[in-house]
Amino acid sequence: MSAYWQKWNKTYRRELLDNIMPFWLKNGLDRVNGGVYTCLDRDGSLMDSTKSVWFQGRFGWMAAHVHNRVKKSAKFLEASRLCCEFLERHCFDKDGRAYFEVTAEGVGLRKRRYVFSECFAAIAYAEYALASGDAAWAKKAVELFKRIRKFVANPAKWMPSKCEPCVQSQGHSLTMILINVANVLKQVSDDPVLDAQITESVEKLVKYFIHPSSRPFWRRSGPTASS
Repeated sequence: MSAYWQKWNKTYRRELLDNIMPFWLKNGLDRVNGGVYTCLDRDGSLMDSTKSVWFQGRFGWMAAHVHNRVKKSAKFLEASRLCCEFLERHCFDKDGRAYFEVTAEGVGLRKRRYVFSECFAAIAYAEYALASGDAAWAKKAVELFKRIRKFVANPAKWMPSKCEPCVQSQGHSLTMILINVANVLKQVSDDPVLDAQITESVEKLVKYFIHPSSRPFWRRSGPTASS
């Protein structure tokens, strides 16, 4: 590793372990209700007890990922568990969709048409399954991922457009995040739905999000639509 990369590797590792994780473990974790508070001031004081649901999944994933990839720590594992359990107990409505925001205790406040809260919950479950060795969370992650695909496949019912019917479009962000979620879940599951999603997303990227003038280059230098 070059001196340049060694320098930034040490810098980011130090920032992560000495600043970011201690800040959130000390100030953010809610050991009474579970989960993590998501609206803190720079000094760690609580500004609003409303909890962002996507952040529960994001921090649940991050804590487990740091445990798996950077430094083993019972504190990181506990933080991930608190987030995953809070998600599972409180953050999904009866229709299977995730809330966007909940109260500190987990009472649903509002939902959004997007599935990003569900996506972050899925990667949290999978990363925690890998960290803890608890296969039940891997199963939950795959089950949730299949629900996400159901929601995406029927947007008129689950993800109604904000535009009038004359506007037909699709977003780049959803295509990309589903690749990421499938890759995280592949750490703990060999369910064929994961590879199917990656293939589907890559095909959409090539067809809809790469300019036609660049597609010949893409097919020579990058993965094919079916890879």
